[in-house]
Amino acid sequence: MNSAAEVRQLSPRPMDKAARFDSPIQRVVPSPRRFLQQLIVKLDLKTGLDVGCSDNSPLTPLRELGFHSTGLDAHSGSLEAAKRLNLHDRYICSDVREISAGEHFDVVVASHIIEHLPRDDGAAFLAKIEHLATRLVYVETPLGFLEQPAHDGNPFQRHLSGWFPFDFEGRGYTVFGQGVGLARRGRAPKWMPQLMVRNTERLVQWFAFRHPWHAHAIAGIRCMDPDGNLRSL
Repeated sequence: MNSAAEVRQLSPRPMDKAARFDSPIQRVVPSPRRFLQQLIVKLDLKTGLDVGCSDNSPLTPLRELGFHSTGLDAHSGSLEAAKRLNLHDRYICSDVREISAGEHFDVVVASHIIEHLPRDDGAAFLAKIEHLATRLVYVETPLGFLEQPAHDGNPFQRHLSGWFPFDFEGRGYTVFGQGVGLARRGRAPKWMPQLMVRNTERLVQWFAFRHPWHAHAIAGIRCMDPDGNLRSL
């Protein structure tokens, strides 16, 4: 029989690793990204594309479950940053609109990409990633237009459009809210310490999650069943 010390040193079973994506935290402080990870595990999806990868990806933690993640970015500096952090298994330096129409992934993630495109280009972008994804599309963007110039030597960082829940709902997405943006939108009183601001945002996230019109950012998830039918979440 293993001693208690030996048991603590044993590697977690795949089931134990998967269980951590079903954290009770999601029920108290629900997160669209955590909800996406739960869906990927529940549906047993195996491949994903992260469009516009940089220093953070919701797909990275899933790699320990055997998930194969591909990072794509048109800016070589951002792609190199992702490589240094070992965020993905494969990297592509390209515009997503130039990816072969014959390539497909179970999941396609585009976090804070669409606001960097004009509206017409954004609609074409959505059509492209919806074609690339066989099961899930995840799109995250600020609610409405949020001014941001180019920075860090990357002209792609400039915001060119604003997006709302109905822009995604009409395409079959279920839209969730993320945060209320007290700090970023200047809504918090100046006397409030940053720690109080962050804790206040956490307390109201349970409301913003299902009420995206009151959130700072929105996240749309487009879910297809194995037969190609759209499913609400």
